[in-house]
Amino acid sequence: MSVISLKDVTWTYAGARKPALEGLNLEVERGEAVLVTGPAGAGKSSLCYCLNGLIPNFFPGSFSGEAKVGGHDPVVEEIGDLSRIVGMVLEDYGAQLLQPTVIDDVAFALENFGIDPQDIGARVGSAIDTVGLKGLEPRNPHTLSGGQQQLCAIASVIALAPEIFVLDEPISALDPLGGEMVSTFLRNLIRKREHTFVIVEQRIEEFIPWVDRLVALQGGRIVAEGSPFELLNDEVRWDKIREARVNLPQLSLLAHELKKKVDDGGRVESLDPADFPPRLTEALAERIRRSPSRFGTNPGLPRDPTGEPIVRAEALWHVYEGGTVALREVSLAVRPGELVAIVGQNGSGKTTFLKHINGLLRPTRGRMSVEGIDTRRSDPSTLSKIAGLVFQHPDRQLFKLGVRDEVELGMKRLGLAPEERARRVVEILRLVGLEHAVETPSFSLSLGERKRLALAAALSTDPKIVLVDEPTTGQDLSMKREIMDLLAMLNQAGKTVIVVTHDMDIVARYARRVVVMADGQVLADGPTREILRRTDVLNRAHLKPPPVVGLSNLLSGKTGVPVSFLTTEEMVSLF
Repeated sequence: MSVISLKDVTWTYAGARKPALEGLNLEVERGEAVLVTGPAGAGKSSLCYCLNGLIPNFFPGSFSGEAKVGGHDPVVEEIGDLSRIVGMVLEDYGAQLLQPTVIDDVAFALENFGIDPQDIGARVGSAIDTVGLKGLEPRNPHTLSGGQQQLCAIASVIALAPEIFVLDEPISALDPLGGEMVSTFLRNLIRKREHTFVIVEQRIEEFIPWVDRLVALQGGRIVAEGSPFELLNDEVRWDKIREARVNLPQLSLLAHELKKKVDDGGRVESLDPADFPPRLTEALAERIRRSPSRFGTNPGLPRDPTGEPIVRAEALWHVYEGGTVALREVSLAVRPGELVAIVGQNGSGKTTFLKHINGLLRPTRGRMSVEGIDTRRSDPSTLSKIAGLVFQHPDRQLFKLGVRDEVELGMKRLGLAPEERARRVVEILRLVGLEHAVETPSFSLSLGERKRLALAAALSTDPKIVLVDEPTTGQDLSMKREIMDLLAMLNQAGKTVIVVTHDMDIVARYARRVVVMADGQVLADGPTREILRRTDVLNRAHLKPPPVVGLSNLLSGKTGVPVSFLTTEEMVSLF
């Protein structure tokens, strides 16, 4: 029996030119776990809002069709009443953490519903224990790790005991450890079959092995749906998902391409490299055995960079107020023209290191020099002309109402004449693909466009160094490639680019050098191929190499030839 039923649902936001959802039909059975994915603007969040009544009762717009959720009509029900049935965790989970302590936050909704105080205590304690946050009850939620904050938001929903859980991008903004923490919890909860789950997510490989159904959206419509591995092995539906620009699992992409070259390649039934179809694994191994000399020199390592370092950290320490040690004796040099990825978990010191480069922070001990300037004796205004920083959250560095004004801000600080500013605004906006939006209000742009606008603002002073913090978090496949292709182009034009990220697929595809950090220290530093093969170092940093790298390691053991493939394209090029 369907607990969620949407029939021919169409929704258009007020002022929008086209519907966010168009003729959408979806049935979800009681106890089912459904994974919804698709590119930005596909209608994923709008689908979530239809389930708890925010559409059409909060957002202005036009609704048509029929909706039933848990036997209720969200079009006419009060949002507060529906929240007892549908528990929703927003993509911006931090926006749901409203109280000074974890225990107060989990109890907040129950108190608003007038639940008996004794019952509140029992339900709050049970919810906190269920998500694994016992012992953190007195902590301020915003001092927790990203994964713990997400679990705190989920605990506040669990305490309400809803029939249906709706989670919008529960792990897309989390580091690998936080993502694993949340996905493991959800997997265990789903296995009990006590609730119905609708999960919207870009990082679908974390969920595919244990959800019941995968639904792909594009343009407000469902383009494909079915059992995850059935979809991944069905050529027709697979092509529809690919055309919808879904972030497909890397091993599924690899298998799809190899099957064009290998007869009877078999089915993908797991996303573990050890379970890759045997026929395809053997075909890869045979190709490697035929020409082992092709791989013995670890192909594709970058040339050694030349010149004096443009960034040099020497025994750098940073201790925040309150005693938190963020950097511990970090020594690191970056030369002009490098494209370096700094990887590690939240709290490993990555962002703190970036802020030392452009002078937002000063060393507690040790030294940071940028183009020969000792940052202890300079100021952020001077250093920002050399090193432009793009924050993880673009809205934290967009200060002006319009796109043109935002890009001009740095130029005005340089004292450039109006004619020169106008010329450079056009040039920079063309570079980041926003020339069409020069007169557009900044906050009417999409998230991906605002990220590019923040990059344009950082480029306005023509810095020699571009620092980017988590550029691809929460982005769909097209946006990821768009942002990283732009950074690669800037690097090829002579800019030094330092990217902080935990997206290992992006690291493998774009970075020429990788620095691994944990607990404020540098664990490893070297060429990308070399570092991604060091499972001991990655394990210490709670990171996983891309599946293709894991498959490379298995092939090395199978053939006795040291191979290190970074992308699916490299593996397919064997044929």
